[in-house]
Amino acid sequence: MKCYYASSGLNYKNGWGTVCPRQSNVLHTVDIPSMMFNSRNFKLLRAKLENDEWPSGCHLCKESEEIGHPSMRQDWEWVDENLRHVELRFSNACNMHCLHCSEVFSSQWEKALSNYDVPKVVKQLRLTQLTGEMHRHSPEDDSKMNMPIPLMEEIVQDLNKNFPYVEKIDFAGGEVLFQKQFFPCLELLAEHPNKFMSISFHTNWNAPFDVRELHKRLQPFHEVNITISLDSSKKMYPYFRKGDWDVMRSNLENFVSLGKPCTRTYIQPTCTTSVYQMMDFYNLWRDFLELKPLITGYDASIVQTPHYLDPSVILHDWRPEIEGLIELTKKMVSKNESASKWVEYISDYVLNKSRPYNDYNRLLHYIAESDKLFNQNFNDAYEVFGYDHENRELYLRDC
Repeated sequence: MKCYYASSGLNYKNGWGTVCPRQSNVLHTVDIPSMMFNSRNFKLLRAKLENDEWPSGCHLCKESEEIGHPSMRQDWEWVDENLRHVELRFSNACNMHCLHCSEVFSSQWEKALSNYDVPKVVKQLRLTQLTGEMHRHSPEDDSKMNMPIPLMEEIVQDLNKNFPYVEKIDFAGGEVLFQKQFFPCLELLAEHPNKFMSISFHTNWNAPFDVRELHKRLQPFHEVNITISLDSSKKMYPYFRKGDWDVMRSNLENFVSLGKPCTRTYIQPTCTTSVYQMMDFYNLWRDFLELKPLITGYDASIVQTPHYLDPSVILHDWRPEIEGLIELTKKMVSKNESASKWVEYISDYVLNKSRPYNDYNRLLHYIAESDKLFNQNFNDAYEVFGYDHENRELYLRDC
């Protein structure tokens, strides 16, 4: 089995490294790329895939391919063993507490959980975001993303000196526009010998940042891909993300008004699709389409873990309703090639995936507990579905 990321990728996580965002094996502790990329565990991972064996940490791609759905492994066919793709994470500093996230990737989640007394039922149901176990390897794991500026500088200097074939640098969060490492890192990467390098980053585009300064820092690169994590309709946005849609749009308008920082500049909102997105699917894509004049296309991904947030769990009690929302959405986006592609991608996964009914039951408890944790109310955000907090169940609203 070929995998571009296994052969050519390096992904920095919370205190450890692997090859891509979905691969969960701890292959090496955080260090400079020269110490990580050709280390023993990286080589063993490549050897397993070349021998048509699935490494244990590649289970998410394996699950997708088993139902005939595209996986991240299939993003690129061409592979070699030169480092070409690096994903950097600096810290969990973030201005939002998105409901599919965790304390590992969000300081707002970390702050909320510091005052949360975990109920017995949450432990029994293993609602791992609420117990603090999500994105960790054991209950004892308390590792944290913390890349000081000196370490960031060492990493980038090593890339500049020893890895001339690097083609793409991705930045993930936390929220990069909320973090002090991001702009200095861009300045150092501009010195890399590959002048055709691509820079890509995910952002909620809602943090306080200097639009002009960002535009300036991106100008030295051959290609820039900005993925704006929206994941919500306007109404759902402050509930799911703790943000302000109008601030996001204003920042987007101001950035676009400056012109492209480089010739190949792409801006796309993304729908990171969990069960929450499926319950507001039509409205979400309606509001995404409104941004069309400001963007170059759309993007989407599937939340496969934790299992109670997998978008397919909603089908247990609400398959006809979800199928109806999907069909209405397909008709609405039919004249937009990019949106149609991603709606079809999501639909193909959701309607062909099956999760145990217990995962749906876990979701119902998660809604109640996360509403308590963040002092908010599901019913303020949704039009089609309502939530009965007393009985912990979803119902269909009159609309």
